[in-house]
Amino acid sequence: MDFYGHENNKMKYRIQAPAKLNIFLKVLSKRPDGYHNILSLMIPVNLFDDIELRKTDRHNNIDITCDNEKIPKGEDNLIYKAIKLYLKETGFKQGFHILLNKRIPICAGLGGGSSDAGSVLILLNRLFNEPLNQSQLLNISSKIGSDVPFFLYRTPAIVKGRGEVIQPLTRWPFHYYVIVKPPIDIPTGFIYQNLKIKLTNENKKDIIGCLRIGNNFNILDILENDLEPVSISFFPIIEEIKHMLLRAGAKASLMSGSGPSVFGVFDSLNDALLAKQRLISHAVGDVFVVTEIDR
Repeated sequence: MDFYGHENNKMKYRIQAPAKLNIFLKVLSKRPDGYHNILSLMIPVNLFDDIELRKTDRHNNIDITCDNEKIPKGEDNLIYKAIKLYLKETGFKQGFHILLNKRIPICAGLGGGSSDAGSVLILLNRLFNEPLNQSQLLNISSKIGSDVPFFLYRTPAIVKGRGEVIQPLTRWPFHYYVIVKPPIDIPTGFIYQNLKIKLTNENKKDIIGCLRIGNNFNILDILENDLEPVSISFFPIIEEIKHMLLRAGAKASLMSGSGPSVFGVFDSLNDALLAKQRLISHAVGDVFVVTEIDR
């Protein structure tokens, strides 16, 4: 998952930040703080951003270099926020230079920025010999963004509240997933602003409860995303890609998060790779074959 290394006599610390897929996403209610209460099931997958961190002598100064010019380098960057909050919580005086190689598409519903922030918190805590416990890290992560707490666990989990309540799952069925990210960016806030919240589906809530205690289940029975109809109403290409995945052999397809990324579920690597080639031939966007990350 991560490693430490020397280069030119300067210590560099590296970690890979995984993308996530929402297998299930139910929006329950709007909160007084403007966020929404959700019930979700997320899995981390092996599409990674690469993060390299190096200490500098400029105390509390944070420099970020990224190979994607769309990524903010200052206070709007979630890595920046994570480091600032970590230093504030611990009282450490330290400067850092961050090199971020983006592999996870941005504004895609795959949690790239949140994963970067959560992964940096893990890396910092190991770098300083773990002065903060999991509860303290969760408190920091919840101040950064709704998906950040999930990435402290790096395992399939049920996610509740505004994203700060995490219940890891001990068992998860192995599948291959083909992700298609069309060439459009969707800000999460825009989709939530246009969501009309429906009554909670109690049957689905029961299924999520069964997952938590390890009962057998079929992933195809729980695929659902309340945000999908909203995103499709503005960006019909999402629904087109869902159908393309099904025609390419997917057992089922679903939008992840607020989109626009769509994933298909496959039982074999060969089927997933064949579907990838088929989707690439249609020039519908970036296409990836992934599985759940090794724990």
